[in-house]
Amino acid sequence: MNEYEQLERRIRRLEDTEAIKQLVARYGFAADDRDMEAIGAMFTKNGCFRSVNGQMEAHGIDQVIDMYHKRFKGMKHAFHVGHDHIINFETDSRATGIVASHAEVIRNDEPWVVALRYHDIYVREAGNWLFEERALAFYYYLRVADYLSVMPGLKRMRGMSEPLDADWPEKTDTFRRYQSES
Repeated sequence: MNEYEQLERRIRRLEDTEAIKQLVARYGFAADDRDMEAIGAMFTKNGCFRSVNGQMEAHGIDQVIDMYHKRFKGMKHAFHVGHDHIINFETDSRATGIVASHAEVIRNDEPWVVALRYHDIYVREAGNWLFEERALAFYYYLRVADYLSVMPGLKRMRGMSEPLDADWPEKTDTFRRYQSES
């Protein structure tokens, strides 16, 4: 590969990185605005949206949109905020990523706060980067009123019918190793 081809490839990688970051940003706005058409357009035809804890799983655009309708049913409004984003390219048309995120939502007329990570698979189709998969991993999902009493424990997932263990950090290998060595 000559110098020009190397430069062209590096510029393309920067453009692809920015396109994926824009996809993630558009997702947050579309979810907050309840723009189902935009959300559907961000996933591949057989795209998957799921939670690591197994409470949510939808495959294909129609199921993904149906899942969003169910999730939004008791949610008056939401405000999603993306933070740090790591992208790893596997090929020129496939990448994985992790996005740190927070959300503030009104569920059943109560304020809730959420800290999560999106574990993503991105693919380029017809020149556009799309989600092939979004998997949510939760640090917490709880009512604002419960924040102080719930945060010290493991059962920080309060968004389902029964409290569930948080997906991270306690379940990560590095966290467990650090705790055992301390």
